[in-house]
Amino acid sequence: MIKNNIIRLLDNKISLFVFAFLLMASYLFPAKDLITGSMDASETWKVVTTFFSHDPYSSYVMYKGFLAFIPNIALYELAIFFDVDLFFFVKIFNCISFAYITTIGIPYFFAYIFGNKIKYYKIYILTLILYFGIRPNFSFISVDFPSIVLMMLTMNSAIKIKISEKKLPIFYYIYAGIIFSMGLLLSGQYIPAVIFTLAFLFFSEVIPVIRQKKINFRSFVILACFILGFFVINVSNNYFIETRVQPVREAGEWLPTANDWFKFALTNNMLFSKLSSVMIPDNRGKAILISENADMQAISGGGGAYNYDDYAMLVLKYPIDFIVRWANRLFLGISIDSDKLKFIYLFISYTLLFLSLLTIKKKCEKLKDFLDLRIFLILAMATPSLIPCFIHVEMRYFMSIQILIAGIALLSDTLWKSLLNFKDFVSLIIVSRGKIISKMRINYLFISYIIFVTLCFMLLATQYELLGPIPNILFKF
Repeated sequence: MIKNNIIRLLDNKISLFVFAFLLMASYLFPAKDLITGSMDASETWKVVTTFFSHDPYSSYVMYKGFLAFIPNIALYELAIFFDVDLFFFVKIFNCISFAYITTIGIPYFFAYIFGNKIKYYKIYILTLILYFGIRPNFSFISVDFPSIVLMMLTMNSAIKIKISEKKLPIFYYIYAGIIFSMGLLLSGQYIPAVIFTLAFLFFSEVIPVIRQKKINFRSFVILACFILGFFVINVSNNYFIETRVQPVREAGEWLPTANDWFKFALTNNMLFSKLSSVMIPDNRGKAILISENADMQAISGGGGAYNYDDYAMLVLKYPIDFIVRWANRLFLGISIDSDKLKFIYLFISYTLLFLSLLTIKKKCEKLKDFLDLRIFLILAMATPSLIPCFIHVEMRYFMSIQILIAGIALLSDTLWKSLLNFKDFVSLIIVSRGKIISKMRINYLFISYIIFVTLCFMLLATQYELLGPIPNILFKF
């Protein structure tokens, strides 16, 4: 009776959400603040705390736009009003964001991708795995995890429009327009997610309406509401730029644009591939610059950046080298190591990667399987993590593809059927007392898994060996 009550208590959405919230709260609330260890977070907080003062603080982070500040300003003012710790409501917001991503956003997304309801026990396990994998990204103020939240809201609003059997309220399309616009204005690496989600909506909803000639007054109203949502957010952001950012630039203070930052990063980040507790050098990138007689001292000091045309010419001149560099960064980005080469984190990362690749192989056996409209949503989640491959690796930049891999591996049936087969195998061995072992076929899939994980560890170890014979390159248990 007690067991059934416990199961009934845990087996619902509210319990899932509370579980995820408390999990992240246990990590964040003991922390003194959410700015230690991050220069961007410290600069953002200075802008937030002085926003309404007579002498507001100006910082290079203001290029990120009003969405990087307004939510935190509201939470900061709320903390002052209730006379609580200044980071109290920001921590609450971070906990809610994590809980939404893991227990609502991801399950809803994959329920549509896989075409069936996700069982709650899978979501609990996914939440635990992601908690240990991505929790450091919630420990400081940034635009990265809010961008993940917006990405999930964007994709899931598109899915709701697609699968809804009833006419959605007009206000829902205003909400969708707002969410899509916010997705374009926060972190630039998530712009492809919005574009691919719009493509999904266009081919799944707009094209059929045009073909069937079902365009009516409601269609125009829906489009107008969607555009209105876009308009509201863009006007707000433009006002912030004109009143807060542009005057600072005109006064001669250093406040580069997002375009300036990306151009600088393309060149400067040819010197190193990963930025964490240790910095992994990019010797191949350095070799390219040396071959081109580039001013290495100027580049390392933040100058001498190539423009886009010159960078494109470099790529065309050294195509294989650039592809290898980008692939290495992608591999480092999906190798969740807690910045300390922890064996268990890496082992789980590579196991999830193997399971996700195996799931894709089983579900996409023919070319036409890749032509399904759901591929746009998969690309929407994958492509944001491809942008940082052009610059450098930080775990917070690769959350979207880490989530995609974990979702495919844990929310599909691949792992669970394998575990069930393994259970039956062990039972058979016990019953037969080992007599049947000599007659059993070799499980080449399991051997492939062992080889795959081993090769992943070898590749990662090779990259860290570039640092030299120092203790930081050794795996930790």
